[in-house]
Amino acid sequence: YSIEYRLIPDCTFFDQLNDTFTAIDYIKNRIPNDNGDISHVYGVADSGGACLLTYATAMTNNSKLAKAAQVTPASLKFNALGLISGMFYTTRFDKIGLFLPSYLYGKGYKKKAIAPYVNIENPEIVSALPPCFLVTSHSDNLEHYTVKFEKALKANRVSHKLLRFGKNKKLTHAFSVFEPFY
Repeated sequence: YSIEYRLIPDCTFFDQLNDTFTAIDYIKNRIPNDNGDISHVYGVADSGGACLLTYATAMTNNSKLAKAAQVTPASLKFNALGLISGMFYTTRFDKIGLFLPSYLYGKGYKKKAIAPYVNIENPEIVSALPPCFLVTSHSDNLEHYTVKFEKALKANRVSHKLLRFGKNKKLTHAFSVFEPFY
């Protein structure tokens, strides 16, 4: 199944979470009709979707996070996640983090219950994750995000594996999506 969600700046991150949870609930109801096994469900996403999937999964597994975001999580739980070229860090002082926080979380988010959780390395987020498979490459402009997030998984003893490809101009950001035959 492929999930679509509204995009920033036409909505907030919380709207995207609600779109994701609605889609996951729909999928949960579809799986038996499609002869699937609801006990073996895995989520895979890239770039901003990887960040969204990480938060959605953590909120499904930790109701405190969902309450802080004022969202109702899906009831379907993922057995593992595949996170490709994840845009995990949304509040850093870099090209991404300089402009994203107010678009993602809304103005004044620092005074809201979600504030402690905008850092994806928060132990309550990371420890709520199932095993993770991380993919990046040296030519991925967000490689450092994936490498840093892998350290957070390791520090919180979350089962994971990092597949980090070397230099190759064809293996740019989210290459497995843009060039799936590679």
